[in-house]
Amino acid sequence: AEQGEIDRAISAYEEFLVNFPRSRRSVQAWLGLGKLYYEKGDYHKAVEYLEKVLEKSRKKSLRREANYFLARSYFQLERYQDVIASLSGLYAQLKEPEQKREVSGLFFYSYLKLERYPEAVLWLGRYAQYAPAQEVEQVRGLLPDLLSRMTEQELKEVISSRGPAWVRSEAVWELANRYYQDGQFSRSKEVLEELLRNFPNSRHRQEAGELLELCERLLVVEPTTIGLLFPLSGTYQYFGERALKGALLAGGIFQSPELAPRIKFRVIDSAQFSEKIKKAVQELILEDH
Repeated sequence: AEQGEIDRAISAYEEFLVNFPRSRRSVQAWLGLGKLYYEKGDYHKAVEYLEKVLEKSRKKSLRREANYFLARSYFQLERYQDVIASLSGLYAQLKEPEQKREVSGLFFYSYLKLERYPEAVLWLGRYAQYAPAQEVEQVRGLLPDLLSRMTEQELKEVISSRGPAWVRSEAVWELANRYYQDGQFSRSKEVLEELLRNFPNSRHRQEAGELLELCERLLVVEPTTIGLLFPLSGTYQYFGERALKGALLAGGIFQSPELAPRIKFRVIDSAQFSEKIKKAVQELILEDH
């Protein structure tokens, strides 16, 4: 509406309240004023009138509408906890997809501002259900960063929730990777198996299968294999060859064929390059741990 029309409507409502202060229609007038002040951008005034509606009226339809505009006003005033309180129970009552999308967005951003990430990602998932097709990928792209901010317990909270499957599957993938990076291969394996079992449509299905295979390899221990990493070429070749001979000699001396299986040595040339050393260690871990 035009600013002039809004101002005239506000004046009419306020005049009505002055002339008929005890009218049963005062509640509708307060609601009208709250909505008009919201449209005008005077959110403090909007809150003042909308809170009166909730204080005086028990009628569900009026309270639903008042809460809807009250939450939007609180959001503009950065009163995020009040936004959440106002919207509580409202989402299930909404019929229009546009309203569901807006309310989901208000929940998401409010929880995000409060750094309550589990609730934020679940409402992000609901928002994506009603987002325009051209926005869906952009909305989904927000999820990995949010999951990375969460604790292990918070990730588990999302996974066990009733939220959208694609959100929960992303949380499972984040947790599996986190366990793997921390060297907790058994836990990573369990979580990856859960992902493959419970989320067949996950976009990480192929990656999860490959990481699961890697975890299984890392969990197989060969106690009689000894990895030897020496500079057998380059500047320090001489020292590496002497060290290798000493290690092989020690293996022969301390080995008891009658009491222990034969020791297997895995020898890798590390040269003198730090990157090659790092790669060689990874190779020993993966193939001969």
